[in-house]
Amino acid sequence: MIINYAYAELVGTIIWNGAFKQSNGGYTHKYIMRVEERYNGNVKKHNFHVVAFGKKSSKTVFNKGDVIKVEGSLKVNSYKNNDDWVNEVFIQASKIEEVEEK
Repeated sequence: MIINYAYAELVGTIIWNGAFKQSNGGYTHKYIMRVEERYNGNVKKHNFHVVAFGKKSSKTVFNKGDVIKVEGSLKVNSYKNNDDWVNEVFIQASKIEEVEEK
């Protein structure tokens, strides 16, 4: 049996965070993190959406400006908007931890 999945492990800075109540009483924590790619003296910035489901607190653990390491699965949320399909890519976090800046 072949199982296809995409594993992501990123380190970046939080630029937005929020918590949203789920119908089961738990909370979903959402983050947008910025990762910088440095090459030949240039810097290219990439933003990633990170989602952590089933949290117990209405307050996110990490805040804007924190540097975090995220491990999880790459997921796609697809839905139809009018006649067009929209695909939103995000990382479903299995582990998030704060990192010391170097």
